Amino acid sequence: MDVEGVRHRPTLGQHPPALADLSSAPTTSGVTASGLVEDALQVQEDTELKDSFVKINLRRFSTTFASRATSKEKKAQEELLNEQWGYHKLIKENYQEAPRGFPRLAAFVSSDEDYEIYRGFRTLHNRVIHHREVELTELEKRLTELDKSDEHNPATSHRLRRIKHQEGWDGEKNKLIDDIELKLKNYVKLVQRHAHMQAFGQTTQRTHKSLYNWIWQTKPLVPGEWDFIRYEEDFVSIKGDKSSYFETFLQDRLQSWPWKFLKPLLVTDREREKAKGSRGEYYSASRLKFWGGLLLVLTTVGILLTPVFLLFLIPMSRSLMAVTASIFIVLFSVVVSVITGAQVYKVFVSTATYSAIVVMFLGNISEGNGPATPPI
Repeated sequence: MDVEGVRHRPTLGQHPPALADLSSAPTTSGVTASGLVEDALQVQEDTELKDSFVKINLRRFSTTFASRATSKEKKAQEELLNEQWGYHKLIKENYQEAPRGFPRLAAFVSSDEDYEIYRGFRTLHNRVIHHREVELTELEKRLTELDKSDEHNPATSHRLRRIKHQEGWDGEKNKLIDDIELKLKNYVKLVQRHAHMQAFGQTTQRTHKSLYNWIWQTKPLVPGEWDFIRYEEDFVSIKGDKSSYFETFLQDRLQSWPWKFLKPLLVTDREREKAKGSRGEYYSASRLKFWGGLLLVLTTVGILLTPVFLLFLIPMSRSLMAVTASIFIVLFSVVVSVITGAQVYKVFVSTATYSAIVVMFLGNISEGNGPATPPI
């Protein structure tokens, strides 16, 4: 067959001709040099496309294999490190493994700081304090009587002006003062301890009910031995008030819609391990703090920006603008009061700052920088 009019196709193992060779090749009838160049370029593009496709798949396969191998290597290295440093011997307490009784009760309470709540014995403290008050009051009366008696008795009047005691003198007053000192010390210690106990703060109803439910269901102690848990209003939390308002808000509402959908986001592997095989639920303190902070930010931004959008985007009369601003100022004060625990100075400073921002914005609108009245 004549070679004229036949295109050259590359065979297996054959490389496409260089562009310089094609450009210098002589032309034949029906086949121009430019046509050969175009064919060569097309063949080269097809070859490069096939090569790139193969390389991409090989790279993906090698990357996947390498990542799997790397993860296995990391796991092996981690296990080796744990054995070398003895990390695998670290003890993680599980309250379910503790013997039933006081050991299991103590282990369960130790599993979460929220459960570290104890009776403050407020009534008993007040009972003993009042007893000591009465005793000290009687001793005080007796001391006053002796002072008045010494004032009118020359033989004992020296007791009003000196503390030196000589043999043969009446030592009743000195003995009385020693008794007062001893009882007064005990009284002061008792009052201080009671004040310190109550300063921890009363535990939340949710926390007490959780501990009560666990004791009721598992009954670690014999009947009568766990009656202490029945005094709901007498419990104090040594954890103190560390949780913010929104953290407590979340914990109180995680069992109801729609907040229950957040429960999986508040649990880590550590909490899942704690709750394994039990009816209790544990939540990550760090994640509770994050979501509580997020709610705080959203609430704050919403209160700050909502009146701005309303006043700037919606045409309204000046009286309606004033009413809108007043409503949001009052709402801001209420929110700050709830979040800060009704601390007066914080509410006052925050409200004053917020009011200044709103008033400044209203002033800018009044100068014509935004809609003030409905369009005619």
